[in-house]
Amino acid sequence: MDKYIKFRILLVGVIFITAFAAIAAKAVHLQIYRSTWLSEKASDQYEKSLTTSGQRGIIYDRNLSEMAVSINVTSIAANPDRVANPAATAKALAKILSLDARSLQSKLSSKKAFVWIKRQSTAKETSAVKELDTPGIDFVTEYNRFYPHTTLAAQALGFSGIDGAGLEGIEFYYNQYLEGVDTNSTVFKDALGNGFNA
Repeated sequence: MDKYIKFRILLVGVIFITAFAAIAAKAVHLQIYRSTWLSEKASDQYEKSLTTSGQRGIIYDRNLSEMAVSINVTSIAANPDRVANPAATAKALAKILSLDARSLQSKLSSKKAFVWIKRQSTAKETSAVKELDTPGIDFVTEYNRFYPHTTLAAQALGFSGIDGAGLEGIEFYYNQYLEGVDTNSTVFKDALGNGFNA
């Protein structure tokens, strides 16, 4: 009986030592040989890169009157991982932003870390969405092209797209001089998913 008990103790000891050795070997492997991979995986959890278009140059007429300027606007985005109830959130946002609720729900249910909800929303829309105070909904400052004289010389001036690139007329022809410098910012997320810029 004593030999049997000793054998069981020895067997349990061997199993524990083997398991401990396996865990130690795995830890050494990860820390030494896969450290770069681990760092990248960790940074993906709390660090995201966001590129926003820079402020586009002003177009003047011969009297130095502004014909085309860029103004600050707010775009609405989301981090789907932090949206607790995609269906309810999509319904609320759709009502404020005049968007399709089913399409919004699909975006808010995706596995992506970042999705656009509405680019260049109005001040009224932005204010209403902020009042919802919904976790996972973020606000990004961008620039919108504004023509003070509306349709005056519109064919010559042309226009630019939502991402700030000239598409027609002077806006397109002189795009290399007018285009703004894109800003690459790093957004950090804490353990609760709250974001802040670096």
